[in-house]
Amino acid sequence: QDEIRRPAEFAPKFVAALPGAAFRWVEECGHSPHLEQPDALAAAVRAFLDSGPDAVAGDDDVSEIVRLANRGALEKLADGVKELDAFLDTPILDPNERGGPLEPLKAFVRSEPETAQVAASVLALTFFFVLARGLVAVLG
Repeated sequence: QDEIRRPAEFAPKFVAALPGAAFRWVEECGHSPHLEQPDALAAAVRAFLDSGPDAVAGDDDVSEIVRLANRGALEKLADGVKELDAFLDTPILDPNERGGPLEPLKAFVRSEPETAQVAASVLALTFFFVLARGLVAVLG
């Protein structure tokens, strides 16, 4: 019943990050088992410390939640990769597109691509340098 860290999203991450740990569902409990079910938590910790993970009572089957979460995560990852690819494939300035207010700049890029690339790099470095100096002045 955790409303802060949804079990479907976070249980698989905990299971993967802590392979030697014992996982048990705590019924009628939200995000803070030490406050909501202190006796159940204390008993589980004591059993784990005394006899190991197999001694902790309760339901430890997280296979279904891991399967569902992994399927959802893979679908989200695939969608995110597609969106990122589309974004990265969109040119900021397409020199082959004629006209518009940036036509002189586009003509320069078409005629001198190497020089235009160096100029863009210098401009980007200058921008980030000025930005960093501004942040240092404001923050520090």
